[in-house]
Amino acid sequence: MVISGWEKEDMITGFGIDLVIPGEGAKEKTYSVAGTLAPELDGQFYIQNYKDGKLNGTSVYSGGRETNTNFTLKITSLTDWGVKGTFSGKLKLSGGNKFILVTDGAFSAPYN
Repeated sequence: MVISGWEKEDMITGFGIDLVIPGEGAKEKTYSVAGTLAPELDGQFYIQNYKDGKLNGTSVYSGGRETNTNFTLKITSLTDWGVKGTFSGKLKLSGGNKFILVTDGAFSAPYN
């Protein structure tokens, strides 16, 4: 299951969630990972960096299976329409030692 979207219509910041559950598929439950390889669960926060009105790169904070990070995904609803839930975690800047905490994240996405 892959869920992604932007915080605002300007698409400067966004969030993505990747969950791989072999065989059984996703269920209405809580999945957590803290720096280990299983489950295959990752959260990514994206920030588009602009300088002088031009895209200058993207900063990516990732958490879940990366060392010193964690990520929790709670799926509260799986229906024919789509999936709903909440998420939180400690994410690390790719290639750096900066961290951010994500709290009280929520999503509602139709199947595509």
